Amino acid sequence: MDFVERTIRLTGTAPLSARTSLFLRLGHQSYSGDAADSAKTAIDQYGLRWKNARTTVTIGSQETYIGCIWSYVR
Repeated sequence: MDFVERTIRLTGTAPLSARTSLFLRLGHQSYSGDAADSAKTAIDQYGLRWKNARTTVTIGSQETYIGCIWSYVR
């Protein structure tokens, strides 16, 4: 049997003001050929983002990037 991995990510952003917004990402991953654990769905990123001309500050749960200084990672 062939093994196939499928991943879907839905991302949403809601502006609160000119500089501040909320963000959310829903991820779904499914595998063919794995009957024990065939699908996983979760809100894997969420938080508050503030931007100005030079800086972006993100507070919440999100992926970690090398060089990211102003982030709180859960």
